Amino acid sequence: MPVVDVGSVQEAVGALSADRDGRRLIGGGTGLMLMARSGFFVPETLVSLRRADDTELLDIRLTGDVLRIGALCTLRDLELDPAVRRHLPTLAGVLRRISSVRTRNVATIAGCLAHGDPKMDLPTYLMALGAELVVASTAGRRRIALRDFFVGYYETVLDSTDVIVAVEVPTVQPGQFTEYRKFTGTLVEDWPLVSLCLNVDEVDGAIDRAAVTVGALGSKIKRLPQLEEWLLGQERPEITTERNLEELREVAHSEVEAKDDNLASGDYKRKVFQVELVRAVRKWAVTPPRAGFR
Repeated sequence: MPVVDVGSVQEAVGALSADRDGRRLIGGGTGLMLMARSGFFVPETLVSLRRADDTELLDIRLTGDVLRIGALCTLRDLELDPAVRRHLPTLAGVLRRISSVRTRNVATIAGCLAHGDPKMDLPTYLMALGAELVVASTAGRRRIALRDFFVGYYETVLDSTDVIVAVEVPTVQPGQFTEYRKFTGTLVEDWPLVSLCLNVDEVDGAIDRAAVTVGALGSKIKRLPQLEEWLLGQERPEITTERNLEELREVAHSEVEAKDDNLASGDYKRKVFQVELVRAVRKWAVTPPRAGFR
């Protein structure tokens, strides 16, 4: 498969526009090359920014209360970056549970998102934190909230000529709690059978804002607004009474989508999701306020 190296984001947009159907942008290639080898999707030509002299694509910088991450930053870059560790303190733990170090040294943040696989760990986490993408196209640049990014299985809102430039993530603030959980059938670094992220703000011991995302439990990673609404106003430790937890399980069961696969039935995955959600809520209930802010 021939590779066209370009020197800037705009050159990449132009190169993709020259052959909308036959060309595709490649990041680390960890997902795309597996699809190509299996014959699932084989582009005629790849467009690469690996030789681009553009610090915007590789920088990790703080702007106000937002951490801007360049599209070509690898997962290993994020795992080791001091700014990430300070302003997104739970992210390093999430990354250590993604595949191997060899893969994390190659896989890029933009590639993980653009791949559109509902089993990916990182999008589930970033969506709960309210991340947005900066995307370049022939019409200029635009922002896309990650919650609106995924359309279906391996499908996103990106056009074939779009280029992700950066990912912007709100930093963790005092009073905020984040818990990412995944359940695998084998090693913790493996693909999740079910994953979720709980991100809440609390005021005086009660949940003031809630975001809950689910991955690997349907055709796309998504937010769960019914669960988020139920969580609003819940207090510690009352939230962990059996009556409240049973209500939580019922809302979770009615809202999540599941499909059968070779590893577990939909009903089983729903039950696993409920177990992991209860564990995340219980952890919030016993975690001292501000403890997640370091």
